[in-house]
Amino acid sequence: MAAGPEDNAETMARYGLTATQALSRDGFFAGRVHAAHCLDLSDEDIAIFAAAPAASVSYNATAGLRSGREGICPVVKLKAAGVTVAPGTDNVAANNSYDMITEMRVAGLVASHREGVAQPISSAELIRMATIEGARALGLDHEIGSLEIGKAADIIAVDMRGPGYSETPDIETVLVYSGSGRDVTHVWVAGEDIVHDRMLQRRLPIHKVELFGHLPRLLGARRTGAPSRMRQI
Repeated sequence: MAAGPEDNAETMARYGLTATQALSRDGFFAGRVHAAHCLDLSDEDIAIFAAAPAASVSYNATAGLRSGREGICPVVKLKAAGVTVAPGTDNVAANNSYDMITEMRVAGLVASHREGVAQPISSAELIRMATIEGARALGLDHEIGSLEIGKAADIIAVDMRGPGYSETPDIETVLVYSGSGRDVTHVWVAGEDIVHDRMLQRRLPIHKVELFGHLPRLLGARRTGAPSRMRQI
């Protein structure tokens, strides 16, 4: 939504309304809405999000930079209005990395650039946005997003001993501005040890394992023009 000025230009020409206002007029915000990008929101648009019963924004900072589109999501204003905002990666066409730690860092840097001040969103708040706020945006904050009794035990362990890390009591800032998803050593999902010492523990279904084993030969066949025998799975 409002992924660039052309969205609002189109709806203004047709209906005399911004994209957000046009969708609100047609009842779009009566249900759960998780709107991506939102680069071009007016104060009136933000008020519509704030008044909606279950509206949130996916703040795709890296994708916005890579696209070269005009505008930056007004995340500080959205949060001040009480709108749930969670960082997102967008798809592979706009962002080759699905590293959420990197996405937190870019989200913070882009917000600083837009507002003209250092860290208008604190590192601790960026982590909240990537965890409990992301869960709230999906309507799952009663199940995931924080470590509480009765919720799923979703936990990661990050090795912060390597180059680029420093000794500091502000561990949130070190994680956000020095960290990387490559430093994640362990992952537990609902209490299950999925990644241990960077090794995937759960076995893939056998048909997928067979396919991956044949990938080098299949890709080589495509490069040489030979017929491929890749099976459908």
